[in-house]
Amino acid sequence: MQTIYHEADLALVPHPKRTLTFAFNRPCPEQMCEMIYLVYDDPRVRQEIPASLAALDLKVIAFASASGYLDFIRRDTAACVILNICLPDLSGLELQQRLAEKDNPPVIFISDQCDIASTVSAMKAGAIEFLTKPFDLRALVSAVRVVLDRDRKLRQRKAEIA
Repeated sequence: MQTIYHEADLALVPHPKRTLTFAFNRPCPEQMCEMIYLVYDDPRVRQEIPASLAALDLKVIAFASASGYLDFIRRDTAACVILNICLPDLSGLELQQRLAEKDNPPVIFISDQCDIASTVSAMKAGAIEFLTKPFDLRALVSAVRVVLDRDRKLRQRKAEIA
């Protein structure tokens, strides 16, 4: 089973930007290094989703806020960001917009408080999937695998062009 990292764990790392270089400083096959970032304010969800995905050998780092994720130094590997619409500091839509301005991984939304306008905004801004709670774990896993595959292929194309 894979290790699940939470934002609180990252604070123990002696680095001003809370990086995980201590855990990932060895080269590894690309699919083994893929990462899922969960940004969700509900502590129960930050426990349940990582545990479910870790059981499938997917690595997850969970954050309680948008600022926690934004302060984190991401590894340069295929990844996926799972967001909640309602976060304590920025909305999930605002975070998605900020991520779109940088070279960040594709986004999947999970929310129990959503409306048609938010869903449409998220999808127009490039979200790959928008799941409403309660959601089917198989649907989440399927979406995560699609996103990771898409991000892996995009990175490969960028590397070939470079």
